Amino acid sequence: HRLALAAMCLAEAPAAVREQGLVDSITKEVWNSCYAHSGAFRGWFLDKLDHLSKAWAAAARLNGRVRNRSLVEELEDRIRQGDERSIGLAGRLGPVAWRGSLIPALLTALRDENSAVGKAAASALGELGEAAAGDPALIPSLLDALRNKDVDSDVREAAAKALGRLGEVAANHPMVIPALLDSLNNSSDAGIRQNATKALGALGDAAAYNPAVIHALLSALKDEDQMVCWHAAKALGKLGLPALAKPNVFQAVVDALRGPRSVAWMLGDALGLLPKAAGENPKIIGSALQLLREGALDQRVGALATLERMGEAVAGYPDGIPAIVKALSDEHILVCWAAAKVIANLGHVASAHRGVISALHGVMSRNDPFLTPMAAEALGKLGKAAASDVSVLTDIVRLYQRGEGDVAKALGEWDRQGLRIFRSGDGFTVRTIAELTQPSRT
Repeated sequence: HRLALAAMCLAEAPAAVREQGLVDSITKEVWNSCYAHSGAFRGWFLDKLDHLSKAWAAAARLNGRVRNRSLVEELEDRIRQGDERSIGLAGRLGPVAWRGSLIPALLTALRDENSAVGKAAASALGELGEAAAGDPALIPSLLDALRNKDVDSDVREAAAKALGRLGEVAANHPMVIPALLDSLNNSSDAGIRQNATKALGALGDAAAYNPAVIHALLSALKDEDQMVCWHAAKALGKLGLPALAKPNVFQAVVDALRGPRSVAWMLGDALGLLPKAAGENPKIIGSALQLLREGALDQRVGALATLERMGEAVAGYPDGIPAIVKALSDEHILVCWAAAKVIANLGHVASAHRGVISALHGVMSRNDPFLTPMAAEALGKLGKAAASDVSVLTDIVRLYQRGEGDVAKALGEWDRQGLRIFRSGDGFTVRTIAELTQPSRT
């Protein structure tokens, strides 16, 4: 952390006050730290060590020297030698990547016979995003990698992902969307289809208003690969209202709620972008409630995921909350957990409905390590209605005193609402049941 702070502070200082020896010393320390963390760079450690990532970018901005030449020049030389660590580190440089010939070096690495080098180069170019987009060869090179069936599938996947990370820059190129659509519609490799789907979802209005894109994403909801389905649902959600508001698209998405729960879960996010449409058209919530009553396990869990995303609109249906309460007694633990999560999301809106508190209390009392914390959290979100129930309060306090720390979610919720709970230091001081059942502090 001190190293990162030193590099960042020095990078912000006026050039006139920077002492070159100090700059070079810090640059060398940052260089050694980054290269020492992994024998074969995979990029993950800079994600985990944010301070080191910032130090690396700052050292590059300082133009400090490593082995008597600038950090960028040394990095460029190593990239040309096919060093994966250096290629990955180049992706963290930001605008500094424009110095020298680093972008051309990465584009050359993209075509390397070693697929690991090509994949690393595609990933680095995607991470650089707009910092690399000024090179006119960037998008054509990524498109060549994506479309070339002789290229290793790992490189093609990374090229598709990189195009998505370029966002608007890629969306404005006339060949990007057709190439991604071809990969989604025709590739036999699931990984390529997954990344093509993700990339399309990142291209904004250019994709959202393109009928061919929407048609391909709707078809992808039925792909044999579950991750392609999941990413298609997520992409539709990211593209938002322009993609979803059309009646035929809306109906197709609603129909897809009957798919696997991973797809229905993401479709809930997508449909959640349409609160007005959801209110005017009962098909979303109505279909989800029907699936909750009649569907198979995956469909019941997916239906609850969708209802969670619909929020308070669910309470407007006479059978909405009662159906969710009934699901708390489902034979499968996943359904019970998902139902408790919906109620937690509804909070006070659900508290007035008959049977909600007693049903959640029953789930919590099962002492299941998976169910009890979720039920306790839901009871906490119900606020005063749950905190006023002596039996609920007594059981939560006893569980907490017994060492079931997860039920502290309920105590924490009530504490934030000023209800009956005493805080002390970093934990809860629960004195006696009698004290807790006295009139609340509010």
